[in-house]
Amino acid sequence: MRILLLGDFSGMHSHLAAGLRDLGHSVTVASSGDGWKRLSTDIHLGFDHPNVLRKVERNIKPFFLIEDLCNFDIVQLQNPVVFPWKFGVNAWAIRRIARSSKHMFLSAAGDDAFFWRNARRQLRYGPFDDFLKYDLKAEYGFWQSERMWRWNEEVVNMVTSVIPVCYEYWLGYRECPKVSPIIPLPINCGAIRYTDNRVIGKLRIAHGLSREGFKGTRLIRAALDQVAKRYPKDIEVIYLDKLPYNQYLDALRQTNILIDQALSHSWGMSALIALAMGKVVLSGAEPEALEALGILESPVINICPDVNSIRNEIEKLIPMRNLLPAMGQGARQFVEQTHDCRRIANQYMEAWSMH
Repeated sequence: MRILLLGDFSGMHSHLAAGLRDLGHSVTVASSGDGWKRLSTDIHLGFDHPNVLRKVERNIKPFFLIEDLCNFDIVQLQNPVVFPWKFGVNAWAIRRIARSSKHMFLSAAGDDAFFWRNARRQLRYGPFDDFLKYDLKAEYGFWQSERMWRWNEEVVNMVTSVIPVCYEYWLGYRECPKVSPIIPLPINCGAIRYTDNRVIGKLRIAHGLSREGFKGTRLIRAALDQVAKRYPKDIEVIYLDKLPYNQYLDALRQTNILIDQALSHSWGMSALIALAMGKVVLSGAEPEALEALGILESPVINICPDVNSIRNEIEKLIPMRNLLPAMGQGARQFVEQTHDCRRIANQYMEAWSMH
């Protein structure tokens, strides 16, 4: 089967592609590389030129690539917006690809209009306000416009079904008749080296600085500052500041604990990569998120948007440094059992073949 995975944020489609190829399918990933992350891709939708030429290139490039993106058996969009939004380039390209493909699916895996309108009013807490205030520095966001809502609806009408990856994004589509059961995020465990999580010297705690508002960095940083002042001889705080993907992995390997995000109910790709390495991870792991995945427990330590709560969870780990290797082994086993890319690829094949 010829499969096009269109768009790739945080490496989800790259990891899924590895599992699908192991099953014998021909898979093409087409993405921009997710900006500074520089994710690997088969068809590069991003730009290579600097300054003014960049704007020109990103808008005309889809016209030169469109034939390579057509005539697949399965196309999965990771988002309703994959191509440049201005001048109607995104809508033109996706409509053209949809007409040429046998089946097209939408992955509910990130920001879109349904998530912003529907999930926002149903979640107990979320990243919306902090994302607007600290990331966009605006009162109103791209996904909140009526035009974007209409486009999201058009994409839903185009696709065969919508496949959420976790609880929050399922909430955005729960009332949509095309929504499918959740399929967990995929991880290519064979490509991520596991090592025993041993503490040598200080306990090294990391936090990534991408999308600081969305991830609740202000809360995480405040908690880490408090812990660092209380235990200066016991912990070292490391901020991973917008590193390319491979450099990020190298830096993450040198740590013991990752604090991923504080405004989510579920964990994401960064958390899973760290778990596969054997790290201890603090992120979203609310009971409703576990229930949505059909699991009873997770090695992810749940944190909510409260500085004292985050600080308390960090402090609990300081005297447990000798237990970290065993916790890391359990983390790796969890990823292999729940998120391994071959297992997840089989679930996608079943979902795609049902239609």
